[in-house]
Amino acid sequence: MLVAMTDAAVSRFMPTAAWVGLLLAGGVAIAIAHRIRRGRGVTETAVMTAHTALGMVVMAGLLAGMTAPAATVASDGHAHGGAGLGPICAVAAVAYAAGSAAAARRACARGDRLQYAAMGVATLAMGAAALV
Repeated sequence: MLVAMTDAAVSRFMPTAAWVGLLLAGGVAIAIAHRIRRGRGVTETAVMTAHTALGMVVMAGLLAGMTAPAATVASDGHAHGGAGLGPICAVAAVAYAAGSAAAARRACARGDRLQYAAMGVATLAMGAAALV
C-alpha cells in the first residue's frame, strides 16, 4: 500500500489504475487465503485478515479518489464529469479509522494494537490528502 501511494504521489511509474487493481486483487487474495485456512469461530487472526483486506480496498478507493478528475463546468452552466471522489473517500477513511480504533481496543497482543492503530492513522492521513 505504501509503495502504491508513494508512486502515485511522486513518480507515477505505474498507472493509477494498475495500482488500484493490484490493491483490490491483494485484498481479495488475502480474504480468500484466510477463508481457506479458517477454523471455527472468530479469532484474532480473522479480525486482522478482514481488517487488512478491507484496508487494501479502502486504500484502492483513496488512490482512485486522489487521482480522479474533478467536475468541470461547461459554458452553459451545467457540470460534466464526476463531482470528485474526495469527500466519499474521506468518509470511508474516517469509518475505517474508527474500525481500526475499535479493533485496537479489543486486541490482546501489543503488536496487533500497534498495527491496527498504524493502519487507521495511515488511512486517515490518506483520506485527508484526498480532500486536498
